[in-house]
Amino acid sequence: MKVFPADGQLYLQWSVRYNRELSRQVLAILLPDVENADSILNRIDTAYICVCNRNIYAVATGAFPSVGRNFILSEKNGWKKIRDESLPVTGSCYESLVFPYQIAFPSSSTVILGESVWPLLVSWDNRSVLPEHTEPAAFFSDAPYDGNSIDFYIQNLQELLPLVTMTGLHIPVKTMYGTLTPEDVSADGNVYYALDAQVAVTDTRAVRSAAAALKILFRFMGLQVSVETDDTESMLQISGVVDPVNLLLAFVAL
Repeated sequence: MKVFPADGQLYLQWSVRYNRELSRQVLAILLPDVENADSILNRIDTAYICVCNRNIYAVATGAFPSVGRNFILSEKNGWKKIRDESLPVTGSCYESLVFPYQIAFPSSSTVILGESVWPLLVSWDNRSVLPEHTEPAAFFSDAPYDGNSIDFYIQNLQELLPLVTMTGLHIPVKTMYGTLTPEDVSADGNVYYALDAQVAVTDTRAVRSAAAALKILFRFMGLQVSVETDDTESMLQISGVVDPVNLLLAFVAL
């Protein structure tokens, strides 16, 4: 999504229609005390998430008419409306009285959530795009996303590895991208998805050490996945079954 920070660690997008239970769980993480979750989800077409420096930013597209916003986001419900002419586009936002989040509506079809909505609104106002050398722009368009899978993109996997291995070891990997396709909802309510992803290797001479390091990373994050090299040994193929909610929380914790 164009309004997200360009230096985020993780980007996600999915259709709420095909990923209802996941959407409900993510909404509960962002706004634990929210009421009428189903009525909110009914208004959302596509959800976008960015994790950047342990902060979660969210954008949703759908139908969000101005009528009723002040009622739903009232002080009685734990929100306070802030009028601030320095805020681009909107001139106001809603701030939670309980959680470190603000909400803004740059249009009747878009809602933005973040610890601070100011930088997101600046990007929205300028219609700035991600730098050309990054690939998330290929995943995040302004058109409604209607696939049943979750698209995800990890911009710089190499930066995450020292946080896990606790060493300065250089691992020649860069981006990781792919899809998560719904598999099953377990008896405990967790939603499981089939992971199908690729990791770009920047030095084929160290592809095996890169694969070993990634296995450690995923094990640390509680993910049981398979890491294989492709025929050219320039890409690593990642597969397995994961819980996207736990994946999101793991990135926030890193």
